[in-house]
Amino acid sequence: VAGFTGVLTNAVSLLSTYEYQKETIRGGNAALSDTNGEAPKSSTGLNKDYALSYSMNIAEPFVLMVPRIYGGSSDKEEVSQEKSKGVEALQQLGQQNIEALAQQTGIYLPNYLSTYWGGMTKPGEVGTSGPPYIGAIICFLAILGFFFVDKKYKWWILAATCFTIMMSWGSYFDGLNGLLYKYLPLYNKFRAPSMILVIPQLLLPLMAVLGLNKIFNTKDRKSLLPAFKKGLMTTGAIFVVLFLIYMMFEYLSPTDKEILKSVRGSNNAQLLQAVTGFFDGLKEDRKSLLLADIFRSLSFIAVAVIMIFLTLRNSIKPYVMGIGLTLFVLIDLISFDMKYFNSDNYQDKIENEANFIKTKFDDEILKDSSFFRVFNLGGNPFSENISSYYYNSVGGYHPAKLSIYQDLIEKKLSQEQSSLLQVLQTKPEEITTVHAPVLNMLNAKYFIYKAGMETKGEWRNNAILGNCWFVKNIKYVKDADEEMNALDSVNLKDTAVIRESFKTSIPDAFQPDSSASIQLLKNDNDVVTYASKSATNQFAVFSEIYYPRGWKAYVDQKETPIVKVNYVLRGLSLSPGKHEIKFEFKPQGYYTGRKLTSIFSVILLLLLAAGFFMEWRNRNQSSLANRA
Repeated sequence: VAGFTGVLTNAVSLLSTYEYQKETIRGGNAALSDTNGEAPKSSTGLNKDYALSYSMNIAEPFVLMVPRIYGGSSDKEEVSQEKSKGVEALQQLGQQNIEALAQQTGIYLPNYLSTYWGGMTKPGEVGTSGPPYIGAIICFLAILGFFFVDKKYKWWILAATCFTIMMSWGSYFDGLNGLLYKYLPLYNKFRAPSMILVIPQLLLPLMAVLGLNKIFNTKDRKSLLPAFKKGLMTTGAIFVVLFLIYMMFEYLSPTDKEILKSVRGSNNAQLLQAVTGFFDGLKEDRKSLLLADIFRSLSFIAVAVIMIFLTLRNSIKPYVMGIGLTLFVLIDLISFDMKYFNSDNYQDKIENEANFIKTKFDDEILKDSSFFRVFNLGGNPFSENISSYYYNSVGGYHPAKLSIYQDLIEKKLSQEQSSLLQVLQTKPEEITTVHAPVLNMLNAKYFIYKAGMETKGEWRNNAILGNCWFVKNIKYVKDADEEMNALDSVNLKDTAVIRESFKTSIPDAFQPDSSASIQLLKNDNDVVTYASKSATNQFAVFSEIYYPRGWKAYVDQKETPIVKVNYVLRGLSLSPGKHEIKFEFKPQGYYTGRKLTSIFSVILLLLLAAGFFMEWRNRNQSSLANRA
């Protein structure tokens, strides 16, 4: 009952997400058969390689107890530059030689100066911001708990902890996780097996507390000494394994190995010596971090061992042990966590706003009061959000894009960006003449070149089709592949490309009308309003992304079916005359979820109130019985 109520109090977010994911890359909503030689896309979720990204190496879950066993973070300075052997190797090599090496091989060694070398360093992955460390003392107390606590608790906690650790191995333990990917519901919607360690992060502290509770509530504490010795031996065995790991590790990530392999294949002895020297230094940095953290964890555990032993021998009171352990757990966790979350993570408002100072190019674009979009040519426009600070952007980052839009990025937008960049580098004055039909239909009125926070150039695109337009023809295609390919071969200003399955939503023949007009009146995000006028039947294309699970179209307040046009856009058939056209976002998952959340939130409060009442009544009855 508690679980059911807990789920349904969150129904508004769960059902909304469930509804949305069906149309995204995580829902397996793949329509194209052409994969450019890549593995076929899954029909139910992410591809297996993508779904099992961010997997942990087999030994990596030890970071719960020894945090920097795999080097800590990908983007933090774990070893100071003064002490870093990797930095020393770069300094000996010299900047001139580093740049020469980069020109010769495309390998810029300073980019590989990360101390993290764990499982999340495969090509295309960005590593980790830090290890999920829960504390050496917590882990030790949890180990003791498995020997102290009753069977009804320890076996399910141990089983859940071991199973989720194996799940965190992801692609490194394909025997299990391959089966889970295939058969476990929703498993193929995610792409970070490492995140499953949130379960051990919850269960191990729980077991630690249960173990301490056992010590507090046992009158004859000396009877726990045999179990205490077993816990000590188990902890000792773990550290023996850790020292063996220290001696046996290669301290090289898959990317590091690929670089060394390619350099060895070049038969260039000087190049090999330079690169090998750098990675030898980097390996020393990684070894020093592991060894230092092994001894650090051992030190904190030694303090806990002494306190618990003295308590079991009745030399100190349990509350003294509790206070002492709490203090050292805090010292352990806070001192380590401050490396990754400290004052550097905070910015003054003025300092933050300095990143968004307008340039002369921004001022020029913002003079335009019409509704338009921009397209950033600098870097990857689909992995940055800065362009959206001032503008409506064709780009932007989202970890679960709509499948149809991801297809458009891969098949068309990336190509058009490459063409625009090529012209920009050679004949920038001709950039607005580049053939970019998809950007034109997406109303990309301005091309900008933004490097970091600064806009370095802007160019107006005079070929845009606007917010909406009437077409003269319809080209019907049989499937998604034909629809995508047709975007380059037809004039999208005059012709709409539509799948044959939507024919029934276009009942009326339409005729060209040179006096016909359609325009955007208002865009309030969830409600978009247009006005149209024509003497004959017309078909309108709207520069808005097609999404069937929420958007409704109303022509003069009468619901009208939305047609999927040009692979990603919306279209409507319109009869002669003046019309008010309104698109409203009404996702069913949200409205159903909101009702359920409201109902079960009330039920939850009633259950809570009933629980307090029953507790009060029971205590009151016990008090009366004691008096009698």
